Amino acid sequence: MFKVPDKTKLAEKALQTAVKCCKEDRIKEAELVLNQLVKVDPKNHSALLLLGIIAHKKNQFKQAVEFYMKALAVEPDSTETHNNIALSYSAMGQFEIAASHIKKALEKNPDSATYWGNLGLTYRQAQKWKDSEAAFEQAIELNPNDPHMWLNMGGLQGDQHRLHEAIVCFEKSISIDPDFHPGHVDLAYALALNGEWKRSWYHYEHRLACFTQCQRIWQTYDPRKMWNNESLKGKTLVVWCEQGIGDIFHFIRFLQRVDAGRIILEVPDSCKRLLNSDFFEATTNASKEKYDYHCSLMSLPSILDLSCAELAMDSPYLGPSTSMDLGYEDKIKVGVCWAGNPQHPYDAARSFHLSRLREISNMERVQLFSLQKDVRKRIYTNKPDQLVDLSEGCEDMPIVDLKEKLNDFEDTAAAIADLDYVITADTSVLHLAGAMKKPVFAVIPRHCDWRWGTEGSQTIWYPTVTLVRSTKFGEWGDTFERLKSLLSEETSRFPPE
Repeated sequence: MFKVPDKTKLAEKALQTAVKCCKEDRIKEAELVLNQLVKVDPKNHSALLLLGIIAHKKNQFKQAVEFYMKALAVEPDSTETHNNIALSYSAMGQFEIAASHIKKALEKNPDSATYWGNLGLTYRQAQKWKDSEAAFEQAIELNPNDPHMWLNMGGLQGDQHRLHEAIVCFEKSISIDPDFHPGHVDLAYALALNGEWKRSWYHYEHRLACFTQCQRIWQTYDPRKMWNNESLKGKTLVVWCEQGIGDIFHFIRFLQRVDAGRIILEVPDSCKRLLNSDFFEATTNASKEKYDYHCSLMSLPSILDLSCAELAMDSPYLGPSTSMDLGYEDKIKVGVCWAGNPQHPYDAARSFHLSRLREISNMERVQLFSLQKDVRKRIYTNKPDQLVDLSEGCEDMPIVDLKEKLNDFEDTAAAIADLDYVITADTSVLHLAGAMKKPVFAVIPRHCDWRWGTEGSQTIWYPTVTLVRSTKFGEWGDTFERLKSLLSEETSRFPPE
């Protein structure tokens, strides 16, 4: 006689299989198992919760909330479910709903430092600084030895440009755990914003242990051959960059300070033609070369122990070997680039809509040229169902589109060389034009990248770059009115026709 399977044990086994698949990053298999499980047992709280977590990690936040709500219907008092619902609503930018769910979790579990911390993060995203600080304080009081709590508080202080307080918090996080890499990296950012470059470079090295893109490096290059300023006489050094193209243009200046028998620089194909040099060899796959040492391009200031004065640039260090005649010799030629890489985590803050340059495009003596290569529609995590087109409605603007002429950065550099000015968001074009010593107006959000500091219109990195800063967190305000005024003042120096 056949024994009837125990449904409870089968469900437990299926759930264990799904959890194992998730841990091994076999997400599709986990979803198949879980979906079958909820068909058989639609009130399986753990399965519904795990399906929600998977959907959230895939940035499918609405679907995540649907699963969580089903789980909540099964167990209305589940604080974990309320907390997870809050995280998904926060990701969609619906901060009030998110806060209400975390508060429900806190009603049941007021001593959870994690929930207080998540409430603080939600208020931080909503720019409710005082409420955020109060929540983080409560989290720290409950768990003062969790470095993440101090990291969160430091990030909040950094958002408000309270750098001294931020630095204290980040230092506290790494005093609790000296190997807490995110604390070191955020401390590096705060120190850089504060102009404390030498200390910043030291702590910034911890990015190599926690940035996900560095995993490829350790799979490709021998960790035992990391260069730490040993003599390179007669030796071959491979230099790679784990971050963006703008970072390559920014930090390539430091290669001139490396005394090696041979330097091989790994670059994307789009940069190879521009970065041909007698001083180093540019290649797209340096790992195939024989080498004695390797290092990150962005580690050079730390390895070489450079002073602040040694970071600056007095002359152009990049430029095209070809030329491009854009015409319009009777006009003041201004190149524009309004958006960076859509995958950048802060793209929504640093990129801007092309229409903001409409008044400048109508200036009598000015002709705009688009240097924008990436015109893809964007998806931002807080607007997961909305495609954002940053040039929508701008078809009538009098701009010469150079996209078809810009096959790589050699072409972009050639175009920039024939321009009088460049207006750009914080993108690779900013760094390229700055490295070419072209006059640049860089439009920078208030919560800006670490290299631009917190105030002032000048930067140690590029003498011809003028920083046009937003004055309010998350808003452009009068930034573009000031930009037009600055450009008008500059172009008034051009002799009349």
